[in-house]
Amino acid sequence: MANSYYASGGCSNLPKEMIVKRKGKIQKFTEEQGWSNLPDELLDIISRKIDFVSFFALSGVCKNWRRFYGNYWGEFMASQAEPLLILKSPLLAKEECSFFSISESKGYKLLLPIHKGEMESSDEFWKPFLWFSSGYVIMQSTLKIWLINPFSRKEFHIPTESPCQVLYTQSNLVPSFDHAFLSFVVNSEDFLVLGLSNMYSSNVFIYQSRSSNWVSYSIGENQSRITDVAVFHQTVYAVTTKGTIGKLRLSFPNFKVLELKNIPKNYLCDPKLVSTNEELLVIDFILNKSLIIYRIDLSKKKWVRVHSLGDRALFVGKFMKGYALSNPSKWGYESNCVYYISHLHSECCLYSMDCGPMRTVRCLYSVDGPTRTVHYYGNAATSGHTHYPMAWCFPTIRDEIDYSLHI
Repeated sequence: MANSYYASGGCSNLPKEMIVKRKGKIQKFTEEQGWSNLPDELLDIISRKIDFVSFFALSGVCKNWRRFYGNYWGEFMASQAEPLLILKSPLLAKEECSFFSISESKGYKLLLPIHKGEMESSDEFWKPFLWFSSGYVIMQSTLKIWLINPFSRKEFHIPTESPCQVLYTQSNLVPSFDHAFLSFVVNSEDFLVLGLSNMYSSNVFIYQSRSSNWVSYSIGENQSRITDVAVFHQTVYAVTTKGTIGKLRLSFPNFKVLELKNIPKNYLCDPKLVSTNEELLVIDFILNKSLIIYRIDLSKKKWVRVHSLGDRALFVGKFMKGYALSNPSKWGYESNCVYYISHLHSECCLYSMDCGPMRTVRCLYSVDGPTRTVHYYGNAATSGHTHYPMAWCFPTIRDEIDYSLHI
């Protein structure tokens, strides 16, 4: 149901006849009866035999299959953990994005559930960024921020204008973000959107759906630039180029700065925070130059250098949420490696901890021109490619915070 790059729906490869046991009775379904009339029992069998891309294409076959997809997509997604690349289309097609599986060399286009008239509004200027967090695509215009779940088709619209003045901006408008995250509240559909802006680099702008309001939180004076935030054990943490780790307190205007030992002596270049079930990691990465990984030991209050990831892989990049994946070989990825998206070249590169932190093992994927041709390289990335915003998509990972831990 999918070609080598873009998935397409269809029934041409289905058998002429299928037999299923339904409500204790043996029933036969033939091609003449119409594949659009298949019962859920048969569609369930089909869904268990296909991959992520084909399951998504299943929803485009007919109304009955789309209904089945809507009812069972959550259960299917729970069984999937494969990381995907998500690409934002050119500005002429703002309502379209694409997904790509590196391990299977498969991909598909996706029309986001946005009314075209809204996308073409003359009052909106769309930022050339796209983020993916907690199952949602995040896009920003001058008027609003869009949160769109491309799988459930659920969406939220958040105004970029706050009812009261946003601290430090001298206006009631939030700035243009370079980085945005989404986190839900435990046992609730309430959520927070966290935005980072180079224009106000020592602040994190946070929207709470409970109050429908934007508030700016600072990490304090002389703490340098905030480069990333992450949710670890239902708590929001931030990192700066000075090596400061801050813990979010929603009832205070500032992050709580943690007193830690063994902070790197030199300024960090562009540290990224990645949380796992048990660890909070800091990845300091300079493309084609250096890769250093630390673990923040909160119990002993110190930074610890990490020399091996073991049976894990990290998926990071500039201006995007980072992820960790255990047992990556299950999905066709390599252990003890860092997969990095270069925003400058719209490419994904693999860096092996076994081969040394400064060696580019190979470039896996890039986008070249409007046809989105897939390229494979045997060495370092080449330049001169058209820039397409890219991000990592882990469809099943949902960040959640506990309000009681942010007092």
